[in-house]
Amino acid sequence: MTTVKRNSGADRYATAVAINLDAFATSPAVYLAVGTNFLDAMAGAALAGWKNAPLYLSTTSCLDKRVPAEMSGLGATSLVLFGGMTVLSENVANLVACP
Repeated sequence: MTTVKRNSGADRYATAVAINLDAFATSPAVYLAVGTNFLDAMAGAALAGWKNAPLYLSTTSCLDKRVPAEMSGLGATSLVLFGGMTVLSENVANLVACP
């Protein structure tokens, strides 16, 4: 018999946090992609998987409030954004959390 484990959250951003909490205890790098368009996240997921690093989703203007704390808990010192400034703003690059 196969065991199924589900990771979920209230929305796609919380689900990404839940998946990463389950999968990673430490990571020197964290990857971010916008959660409203799958193209950057799809390419980012391939690279993050190859690098054995978490991929979080973000809105265009700010981060889910859990992501900066998760990054700190992972010991991450590197942040990689997928998409240009119109996709992920300077606020996201600067780890500004959503209200």
